[in-house]
Amino acid sequence: MPIGPELSYLEAHHHSGAEALEWIGLDPAQFTGAGVEQPEHGAQVGGNAAPNLGPSRRGVSMASVQEIRQLLRGQRIETLRSSIEPLLAGKAGAEVWLFGSLARGDWDARSDVDLLAVAPDQSAADQLAEALLAAGLADDVIGLSQGRWLERQRGDDPWWRGICRDAIRLQPTLKP
Repeated sequence: MPIGPELSYLEAHHHSGAEALEWIGLDPAQFTGAGVEQPEHGAQVGGNAAPNLGPSRRGVSMASVQEIRQLLRGQRIETLRSSIEPLLAGKAGAEVWLFGSLARGDWDARSDVDLLAVAPDQSAADQLAEALLAAGLADDVIGLSQGRWLERQRGDDPWWRGICRDAIRLQPTLKP
């Protein structure tokens, strides 16, 4: 079952705060005092009164779970950025893009990390893809030359259109 904004009030509130965090693959011990709410019966949660689920069945605020998920997503992306940076040293024109569920924001604990390794030519892109895999930074890496990446961005293939729409450039970072 996908975890994300589509998670219903009822699904979220049939778990205690700790159970809800475990359900989406998070360690509850990491979030002591991080905004996880345990509403009492009748308390307003997300505009609705919390149902009486008993003391061991209290819910977690969806806003809190979403905030935690957003925080963790940001941390994962920043960790990827900093881990990829040294791999691009001396590789002029190379880029790494994140795509898939983590880029879209609908990831869960079982989601893999999907990267695009873009370089001036296919050989350099393949070498970068292998380096990313060898470093354990992704589960799947697609190596593309810059020319092929531009073709995919301009093409009409629905799969590539989705990737191009959702992809996040990890490295090199764009300076404001």
